Amino acid sequence: MILGDIVLINISYKLDGQNIWKSFNLSPYQYFELDDGEEIEFDSIPKYNHAIDYIEDNVEKVVATKIIISNESKKSNRTITTTYWNEQKNSITERIDINEGIQENEIIIEIRINDTPSIYEIIRVIRRDDALLPIYHGFITDCNDGSQKEERII
Repeated sequence: MILGDIVLINISYKLDGQNIWKSFNLSPYQYFELDDGEEIEFDSIPKYNHAIDYIEDNVEKVVATKIIISNESKKSNRTITTTYWNEQKNSITERIDINEGIQENEIIIEIRINDTPSIYEIIRVIRRDDALLPIYHGFITDCNDGSQKEERII
């Protein structure tokens, strides 16, 4: 693993019934899935898809997470904020990327609509020309063999 530009990673989370956010920093080696010799970059692939998966204490009580990934030298910043409800079966996530002063937003809504088998409805939207534009709408089913089946609407 090679250290490229300095990438800073901070995760904050809020527990049910508390108003105070807890926070901790991760090194890029803790956060990113890096191959041997791979340079750390702002948009390297994370080990986990959600900030909640990096939290070790009271995970079942987490109602909100925020992860901030920044690279000052490239003027890049990514903020991913997620709110959970219904025992973490449902979530809404906002992702804001700023690269060299250009901002892009994405909102992801994930609703568990069935328990057995687990079926999730997922909607992803971006902002274009001051309007929200759906870029994905689909249903993901967790199959008995551990695989997933996708039914894509958009």
